[in-house]
Amino acid sequence: MRRAVFLLTFACAAVSGPRPATEVSVELTQGHVFVPVTIGRSAQPSWFLLDTGAQLSAVAQTTVDSMHLVMHGTGRARGAGAAVVRTTNLRDVDLNIGGLRVNLPEMSGLPLTPVSLAEGRAIEGILGYTVIRDYAIEIDYERRRLRFHDSARYQAPDGAVVVPIVKFDADHPVAAAELTLPDGRVLPMRLMVDTGARAALVVNRPFAEKHGIYDALSPSIDAGFGMGIGGATQQRFGRAKRIAFAGFALDAPVISAALDRAGATAMSGVDGLIGAEILRRFTVTLDYKRRRLLLAPNRTLREPFEFDMAGLAFKAADLKFDRILIRFVLPNSPASEAGLQDGDEVVTIDGRGAAALTIDGIRNLFEVPDKRHELHVRRGGRELDVALVTRRML
Repeated sequence: MRRAVFLLTFACAAVSGPRPATEVSVELTQGHVFVPVTIGRSAQPSWFLLDTGAQLSAVAQTTVDSMHLVMHGTGRARGAGAAVVRTTNLRDVDLNIGGLRVNLPEMSGLPLTPVSLAEGRAIEGILGYTVIRDYAIEIDYERRRLRFHDSARYQAPDGAVVVPIVKFDADHPVAAAELTLPDGRVLPMRLMVDTGARAALVVNRPFAEKHGIYDALSPSIDAGFGMGIGGATQQRFGRAKRIAFAGFALDAPVISAALDRAGATAMSGVDGLIGAEILRRFTVTLDYKRRRLLLAPNRTLREPFEFDMAGLAFKAADLKFDRILIRFVLPNSPASEAGLQDGDEVVTIDGRGAAALTIDGIRNLFEVPDKRHELHVRRGGRELDVALVTRRML
């Protein structure tokens, strides 16, 4: 969670099963869509991330171990982070998504603990291309509903804008957009549509270097907010003048240019990615069989784009998710000026205990300017009270 963002690179597998229309309630965390999925004969659903940036669907290795799923060898995967991670291979896995039964001949067991800790909740699996490709999947961000339609019978609703998928890059859907920089340059871009990325738009390093985007973003902030498969990602954040996508012009978006020399955002197959901070402003239908996306704007379309106003990134202390740690503090930020440090444990914010807070909720608190917050933190064996006043840094 590219942003808590991550992209996955895997081999393909086939999906078989019926094609009934299905609707299921989902949860949104940091812009990510979490879907309740039952694995095999389990009595309890697991929470899977719907991720158009993932080729193969996957199960968290912690879930594989706890459910004693049978493994058939190992493999490797690379995502947004620079490191290559070890995976396990699963075969013939049955999934149930709100009554929709899907059989996957192949899945991966994937180490998702680091991204779960940064997300602030367990990511127990990933629904990637091998599920998405067989349905017209409607993501209703505003009502928090997910609908699986038979692609052959699905009719676009009135008012929806059809966006062609110009190509599939390693099974990732790519659409056209235009980025207007602060200096007035207008750059056509081929952007991967990535529901697994939190950001509005991330520019891949080759495109950013070619077009001088690092210098064009001023003021800017270099930070490692992103966390994906393979580790944290480093990006330069700043405001663009405009993003034009699907006929919609979105003004003053916060974008980032990747600084990593390895991982998905260091590749040149596409120019960048468009993520949840834009996608959540629409009802989005993914219709891979017809090579199209359908977008219908919702009430959040014209909400302003904001950036963290505290200078903090967080992570859960462990998979119990009842303790929150400061992952890093940005220099010259309200957090650094307040004296907060990497590794501090957040005990309370404005009198609310960490057990009653979520990382997503804290991020929302710190995206409102000129607000004073009282933090009680634990540092080693000491307890400290800290006052932090938010301010816009971009």
